[in-house]
Amino acid sequence: MRLLFTSTAGDGHLLPLLPLAEAFAARGHDVAVAAPENHRERIGRLGLRFERVGPTLDELKPLLDVHRATMERLPVGERRPAGFTGRFAEIEGPRRVESLMALVEAWQPALVVHEPADLAAPIAAAAAGVATVNHSFGRPIPDDALRQAAAAIAPLWHAAGVEPDPFAGAYRGSYVDICPSSLRADVPPAPAPTFPIRPAEAANGERAHGGRPRVYSTLGTIFNDLATFRLLLEAFDGAACDVVMTIGRNLWPHELDPVPSNVTVAQYIPQAEILGSCEAVVAHAGSGSVLAALAHGRPLVLLPRGADQFENGAVCSDIGVAVTIMPADLTAARVRTALEQVLADASYAEAARSVAAEIAAMPTAASVADELAAQR
Repeated sequence: MRLLFTSTAGDGHLLPLLPLAEAFAARGHDVAVAAPENHRERIGRLGLRFERVGPTLDELKPLLDVHRATMERLPVGERRPAGFTGRFAEIEGPRRVESLMALVEAWQPALVVHEPADLAAPIAAAAAGVATVNHSFGRPIPDDALRQAAAAIAPLWHAAGVEPDPFAGAYRGSYVDICPSSLRADVPPAPAPTFPIRPAEAANGERAHGGRPRVYSTLGTIFNDLATFRLLLEAFDGAACDVVMTIGRNLWPHELDPVPSNVTVAQYIPQAEILGSCEAVVAHAGSGSVLAALAHGRPLVLLPRGADQFENGAVCSDIGVAVTIMPADLTAARVRTALEQVLADASYAEAARSVAAEIAAMPTAASVADELAAQR
């Protein structure tokens, strides 16, 4: 079977797709991944066919900077629908749809597997009469965000000669659900069928590090501004732990000099290589970082700024795996106190280990690939 996996520019959107893509390829299926140019090397290393579709984050930066500034002026409760619509229906979708339609028509896959923010993929698939699978990267996109995005992107459906979908095509086919049950929200129109899939594999790691706990810190690839990293360095300075901080490939460690002696700064380290040896995680509440930390049973300090992060922070606080600090309350002292809290109070690690057990019991990418192939 020929499958096309598609993703927008962010790492957190592409990476959850790759285990299923690899699983299909390992079973002899013909797999291609359509993504922006910055993902070519990563996809190539996996031995998968790469197809360039859509702009990179660097190419989008001027538009995304304006968009982000606009979102941060909105009340927190209004940011998700407006942010999702603005970025993916108005900025990225129109810049992906023509090349993706041409690729689907030329390559003729039997199935298009897309991440939830690639709003061009359901259009391209519908125009070609191809089935789709919506592969989540975290909790489901809220109903109001999907409906608002659907209205904004409806002209592209009309231009492709297909009737617009009220949920922007999110549930026109199967749904692969990466979210463990304790974090899950209801999927709006209850797609059928739904396939749970394990979001991350927990690798073993040596927990002890010079007799002190080790902490991993990341702000992802969108909200990784130097000012917030400097605030975190102030919080970590002199703390009774050692910190590994990744800042993203668009920044350089020397930009944060001087760095406290207990902090190591790197552009990028695969999370699976560091999480096994950490006691806690300080992060932006992005879905990928949250799910990876919880797969390893690690409690979190979460600093949401936008997108799905406020929802992730709220549910993680509710189930006792994290302390969440809202933007208005974000100070170095507050981060330091929150980190000391999750390290000292064993209930956070206990709750995180409970979620890790849920994740470990979820189906593997290999088993989901077999189930989806059996449907065709």
